[in-house]
Amino acid sequence: MKVMFYSVFYNLAAQSTKLDKSKINGYQDGNSGLLTNAINALLYIATIISIIMIIYGGISYATSEGDPKKVAKAKGTVMSGVIGFVLAILSITIMMFVFNKVS
Repeated sequence: MKVMFYSVFYNLAAQSTKLDKSKINGYQDGNSGLLTNAINALLYIATIISIIMIIYGGISYATSEGDPKKVAKAKGTVMSGVIGFVLAILSITIMMFVFNKVS
């Protein structure tokens, strides 16, 4: 069940983090291309950082040996990674919505 959830979530994230240049009010060249490339790069970086944080938090949790301080820190790291990942996905969704309404 977890594997299916993670693969669906990963596919959703991979598909929704690409901003199509043609969606930006008809502008195909100039600054809009630079803007979409910068947005895509930042979203990829945010996604990668959040996934690394989740993995690091999971490893920290597994190696915490039951110490309450280490467990709390690891849970906080995982939660921060998940929040960052969700914010990256929501930001691209909102941007696509706005660009579709403008064009």
